[in-house]
Amino acid sequence: MIQAGSPFMLYYQYECLVRQGRLQDIMDDIKIRWGEMLKYDSTTCWEVFPGFYEVSRTRSYCHSWSASPAYFFIKYALGVQMLEDGFAKVEIKDPLWDMKWCRGDVPTPHGVIHIEWSRESGRKECRARIPKKIQVVYEEKSDCEMRIHRFG
Repeated sequence: MIQAGSPFMLYYQYECLVRQGRLQDIMDDIKIRWGEMLKYDSTTCWEVFPGFYEVSRTRSYCHSWSASPAYFFIKYALGVQMLEDGFAKVEIKDPLWDMKWCRGDVPTPHGVIHIEWSRESGRKECRARIPKKIQVVYEEKSDCEMRIHRFG
């Protein structure tokens, strides 16, 4: 994989890897690179990776342009994709990363979408809490048992 110089540039590199079907490469790279930030007990995404500067860890400890893992986790691990502006409509798909389980929240103007996926004994299951104001589209060919609770 090409070595990108900053977390910001990795967004574009990851988009290319998605088109090549190399989602596991993205996950592995995120674990290594952003994992370094976690070693310093960071709860934010830094402007540069640890080791870029000799005298300090980073220039900015909270840099939104470096938060691409959140985008990729929401879309490919949780399987939530916004189809219309303001989350008026979303699509829920099977997660594309091979994981035993995954759970997370997606903040929207209508409330938080909560998704939980699990794969056990060859069975896939999804539980979701989705605000009523959001129209939901499901992946029709999913082999996952889907349970959705609507609220609001």
